[in-house]
Amino acid sequence: MSKFSIVDVVFQDLSNAFAEVTSGSTSPKTVRLSFGNFVNLSQKLSANMYKEYSAKTDQSWNASDFDGWSEVTELFKQLRNDNEHDHPVAILVHETQYFRIYEGAPEVALSGTWSFSLEDQLLDNPRDDLRLKLADPETGRPSGESVAPVRKEYEFHLSPSSK
Repeated sequence: MSKFSIVDVVFQDLSNAFAEVTSGSTSPKTVRLSFGNFVNLSQKLSANMYKEYSAKTDQSWNASDFDGWSEVTELFKQLRNDNEHDHPVAILVHETQYFRIYEGAPEVALSGTWSFSLEDQLLDNPRDDLRLKLADPETGRPSGESVAPVRKEYEFHLSPSSK
């Protein structure tokens, strides 16, 4: 049986998780779960690197001697601890919808961030309930006609449970 590196396997898992996070999914649930998986795998990679370092060098790994830590590694450590011990990773969904009021008109963009609720975190698909109500150009009153967006864009933002 050939000996393989657990670090190589976990690094590939982490690479796959990164691909999931950056895949362009519009499912809040999928994005939240993929990001949580990515955060946990980053910690798993570090833990296995410590083990393999000791096995390959016959020396103990001392994290304080490593000078490659950064603000990003500290952020991921905190995210993993929060996700694992306090609160699951939560996201806010920032949505921009583009409307065309009439053929040939420039697009009108409306954007906002969904109000935070557990239900939003568990949606498989984004909400699809926003319609632009048109006004009668002569009276300025609602015409009863509505327009669906021609396209939508989503940004997912972490919703911190701590500083």
